Amino acid sequence: MWDIGLGMKPELTGQGFGQAFLKWGIDFALQHYSPSQLRLSVAAFNQRAIRQYSKVGFREVGSFQNKDVLFLVMTMEV
Repeated sequence: MWDIGLGMKPELTGQGFGQAFLKWGIDFALQHYSPSQLRLSVAAFNQRAIRQYSKVGFREVGSFQNKDVLFLVMTMEV
């Protein structure tokens, strides 16, 4: 399992780049590391990101609290 981290400049969000950006990140991980599963953490309030992750196959498997922020843990079989 590999953890991935993605971040888009705030001024680029909401412009329809999310799916392509996410797929590029996944493709990069697959080509360079050949993982069988990917994992990420996302702030529970970030519903736009959660929708994008769900669309490509990530599923919520847990959560954790960091200070006052709840994070969801999501994984995807590849």
